[in-house]
Amino acid sequence: MDVFIQTLVAGILIGGIYSLIGIGMTLIMGVMGIINLAHGQLMMVAMYITFVLHHAFEIDPYISLFVTMPSLFLLGVVLQKLFLNPLMKVESILPENQVLMTVGIGIVLTEIARFIFTSDYKTVETSYSSAAFFIGDISFNQPMCFAFIIAVVFTALLFWFLLKTLKAFVITILGGLGSTVGAIVGGLVLGIAESMGATYIGMGYKEMVGFVIFVLVLVFLPGGLKRLTKV
Repeated sequence: MDVFIQTLVAGILIGGIYSLIGIGMTLIMGVMGIINLAHGQLMMVAMYITFVLHHAFEIDPYISLFVTMPSLFLLGVVLQKLFLNPLMKVESILPENQVLMTVGIGIVLTEIARFIFTSDYKTVETSYSSAAFFIGDISFNQPMCFAFIIAVVFTALLFWFLLKTLKAFVITILGGLGSTVGAIVGGLVLGIAESMGATYIGMGYKEMVGFVIFVLVLVFLPGGLKRLTKV
């Protein structure tokens, strides 16, 4: 039973981070009607910025958020103005071409990162990387807890922002193509599933579990978790 609870805790912690990632992609899809398939590559850029700041200037990864967030905002603005806006202004261009553009952007970002940093795994080691605290026999990894708390705070701020802006914006997000609640549920489900798969099937099958869930959702629930959440 302890193994199950420990695995569930690990899944919830990583699932909270997945939820925040999903909300970001959902906002883009809900507001602009574009499925940004470069979302993961943009996150990769943020991670490499964090890596460089830590190894070059010994800046703590959490402190580097104050650099990575505005940097990614500016990068997003540039990509939007240079590549996506021209496509959105031409009525004859099919919406699929906007999606293909994000695929191309993602490929370019990936190859640039591969050229600069090679394909080797990179990591950031801090004094608290392996630190943990215990509640009973269940351990809680401190960095993951910090990341989970940050994800919860940003999610709360996002919902506050949505509730305080224009009603049309809220309607677009909640009732349009994207669902913020669905993104949260999806992130938690994926995190718990991967954690359970790694514990009870094998670490090598962790990514496969997420892929299987993705395929099952496409087959049996084409509308995604949006239908389940009724948002």
